[in-house]
Amino acid sequence: LKSSGKPPLEDVIFLDAPEEVLLERCRGRMTHEASGRLYHTQFKPPLDEGVDDFTGEPLKLSRHDDVQFKQKKERFEEDSSLLHRFYSKLGIARRVNAAQA
Repeated sequence: LKSSGKPPLEDVIFLDAPEEVLLERCRGRMTHEASGRLYHTQFKPPLDEGVDDFTGEPLKLSRHDDVQFKQKKERFEEDSSLLHRFYSKLGIARRVNAAQA
């Protein structure tokens, strides 16, 4: 990075959250398909239940598949562990608890 003229990385943040928290966040996702706006039943609900705040059009509750979630989570953990080891050797890896508000 130094040769590219960009400043060096000082910290690389890795967000950690228990599986239950991740599942809770995935299960309540709602989408306004035309715009891509995201809502959540618990964390970011629309002003009126089930409809987009701007258009009043219906929101689609995202389909959640626990098996697919576990597969994606395992793959993510494998991939991110390689990155964490790399940045840990450089002394700039930092873990943050993403389950806190």
